Amino acid sequence: MRSMEAQTPAQQIVDAFGGIRPTARAIGIGNHNNVQNWLVSGRIREHYRADIVAAAKRKKVKLSRALLKAAFVPGEKRAA
Repeated sequence: MRSMEAQTPAQQIVDAFGGIRPTARAIGIGNHNNVQNWLVSGRIREHYRADIVAAAKRKKVKLSRALLKAAFVPGEKRAA
């Protein structure tokens, strides 16, 4: 596993939830590939912020404000 300094903010959030599939389940994403794409790009689309914050509270996962600020990029939710 990489050190926390070498990890992207997206990777740190996914790791905090316990991996790709646990993160997807925690925030209610049916397709875990969406979360995997966060790791490829290193960033998370802004429209996931509320779900991630709510899931972190529910699961007692600690995410710093600085981490949340660094992890997200603006973006529209795509139609399925």
